[in-house]
Amino acid sequence: MNRYNGGNDYVGWHADDEKIYGPTPDIASVSFGCERDFFLKKKPNKISRGKYGEDESQSKRSKKPDDPEKHRFALKNGSLLVMRGNTQRDWLHSVPKRAKAIGMRINLTFRHVL
Repeated sequence: MNRYNGGNDYVGWHADDEKIYGPTPDIASVSFGCERDFFLKKKPNKISRGKYGEDESQSKRSKKPDDPEKHRFALKNGSLLVMRGNTQRDWLHSVPKRAKAIGMRINLTFRHVL
């Protein structure tokens, strides 16, 4: 369970790619309360940028709203988001800060542990 008290609460770019979830985990997430954006972006090449490639030039490029490798989903009250297959291997996800997000959001995440 994650609790977001307002728009300043966030989760940075990451993947739920721990070995305990297996190579192709199914992860379900249910949102309650304030609407928040959920972003997915392709993982950069590990060889050229390190594990998640968070160098400054990559971060600036990823913020472009028309970036074809970045996708936004508005998670409203009652939304269900499911990530399956190679999502954790190939993509990073985040819930960024949003100054206009007023109110609490509760997120319940379900994962199968091997």
